[in-house]
Amino acid sequence: MTTMAMGRGPLGVLALALCFGVLGNSAGMAAQRSAYVVDAKTGEVLFSRDADAPRYPASLAKMMTLYIVFDLIEQKRLTYQTPVKMTQHAALQAPSNLGLEPGATISVHDAVLALITKSANDVAAALADNLAGSEEKFARVMTWKARQLGMKSTTFRNASGLPDPQQVTTAHDMGVLALRLALDFPDHFKLFATRDFKFNGASYRNHNTLLFTYEGTDGIKTGYTRGSGFNLVASVRRGNKHVIGVLVGGRSAGDRNSQMRALLSAALGRAKSIDKPLIASRKQPPPRLLAQATDERKAQRKPVTNDAEPTAKPLPPSIAAPEKKERLATVAAKLRPTAPQSTDVSPAVAKAPLAAPFETRTKEPPKVAAPVTKTDRGPFQIQVGAYLTQSEAHKRLIAVASTAGPLLQGHAPITMSVTKQSTPLHRARFAGFEEAKATAVCRSLKAKSVDCIVVRAD
Repeated sequence: MTTMAMGRGPLGVLALALCFGVLGNSAGMAAQRSAYVVDAKTGEVLFSRDADAPRYPASLAKMMTLYIVFDLIEQKRLTYQTPVKMTQHAALQAPSNLGLEPGATISVHDAVLALITKSANDVAAALADNLAGSEEKFARVMTWKARQLGMKSTTFRNASGLPDPQQVTTAHDMGVLALRLALDFPDHFKLFATRDFKFNGASYRNHNTLLFTYEGTDGIKTGYTRGSGFNLVASVRRGNKHVIGVLVGGRSAGDRNSQMRALLSAALGRAKSIDKPLIASRKQPPPRLLAQATDERKAQRKPVTNDAEPTAKPLPPSIAAPEKKERLATVAAKLRPTAPQSTDVSPAVAKAPLAAPFETRTKEPPKVAAPVTKTDRGPFQIQVGAYLTQSEAHKRLIAVASTAGPLLQGHAPITMSVTKQSTPLHRARFAGFEEAKATAVCRSLKAKSVDCIVVRAD
């Protein structure tokens, strides 16, 4: 379904329709494309095409990770100087990464900039692990916050946006999130305009090239996976006008950027010039990550309530958040499922309370970076190399996981340490296969120029 805001006369609508019409030229890609443009001063929807169709967010998911971080900073439960420890799970994330070793630390400030510029998946996962105890728990917080902001069609499964078939959103919902970031955290939002980020002697250029090429751009985020196509959320201010655009499913970075420029240029011609936004900031605290549930089922049935009154004009119905919010004491219960999820949450994880933000843990994280699902707990493993250091083994696992895509989904990357003729070796493996499947997957990996062997678990 395609809808276009009728705004100020047919010429403005025609310009928007024409600039977006190019997106329908390729039948193979058109079904994956969506766009949404909103006047950030008034909340008026200036353009919408397939904005409610389900799409993969890719790294646009990091916008919600950042929203939660900003919210915690505003509550003084976190500071930009707080150290974030790189967990083994986080260090094994597929690129784009900073490449920090497990146990290394990065400040919250640098972590935020790493997400904004480099779109570092390892840093996003580290933030999740440190804040909530695990990325799976943090993703439930992200989804809870999405509902609170009015993102009714969004479900998060991780903090980075790496592929997961159940992690979906819409162009509309991403527009809502970008608008809320701009309105709720105006000081923090300025960080999205960062063009270059320097860390450990390296310099990282912001992936959002509109910052360099389109006047007035002040953020906010790009995203790409094979399933999502090239995504972009952009914020532009010119004079007293402020518009936010979302484009999902571009054929390439250049195609995405050119279409976004056209959409923004047409929208700026119709946006209102106003000194201050007519939309209220509605900052609300995220769930307390250490809250205990007293009655899970009751909490899950309890309607959302909102006792905060806006101080300015509320969002229009097309982008408004829910009118109700829930008490912090029941949030953790609503985040935990009443029964373990069969594919990605073990019973122990489902029943465990969420960890306090950045609490010190006495136990080291397990060697296995991700749980093996019940359906993939076979006795065979695929070995993709043996290395003199564990760091090299980790890097090999990351590289292979990136190349393999869905072939290795649900199979835990592990390292096995052995000693051969007084020489320590670290074997890089993916676990949890039945023999036939392991053989087939290894054959497919070899077709992708990945050397591997099938072995029985030691």
